[in-house]
Amino acid sequence: MRRVRGASVALATSLGGLVPAIVEYHAVCGWISHQSLLTRGSTPTALGDAPASGINRDGVFVRGASNETPSQITVNGIWGRRFVIYPIDQVLLPSLLSDVALRC
Repeated sequence: MRRVRGASVALATSLGGLVPAIVEYHAVCGWISHQSLLTRGSTPTALGDAPASGINRDGVFVRGASNETPSQITVNGIWGRRFVIYPIDQVLLPSLLSDVALRC
């Protein structure tokens, strides 16, 4: 467990100033329904990019611009008072990371 945490810290350190962009790439301002993820074809993020979204043989997905594979949405949503979280199975990587070499 400690080794994984160390790897996470090393990754965050190597990304430096890109961490806020990655977080913004995971946030959507406003309200988006689960159904619209299927029909719109993309989802605008707080960063300004719009990763592809839709349905494939494995279920509902969203795909970051620099991800090799789509990120599967794992549950319908976790509802809070003023938010909904859709857990996914990997980190979405915005296009600005495509030219970044990770040093970890």
